[in-house]
Amino acid sequence: MRDIPESGKCFSCKTEVTDECYCLGCKEFICTDKVCMKLHHALAQLLGVVWELRNSDE
Repeated sequence: MRDIPESGKCFSCKTEVTDECYCLGCKEFICTDKVCMKLHHALAQLLGVVWELRNSDE
């Protein structure tokens, strides 16, 4: 099991979010705002990691 913080702030806009918004690839929190999601996708590509939000485990 990966260590996942219970809550944190979106890496972009600093909105407080829960662990469901944690990216397992980037190890960053990301809110559901469209601008933040686009920035997060670019960050994941730059880091060369899989963009895998915890809430997509369904």
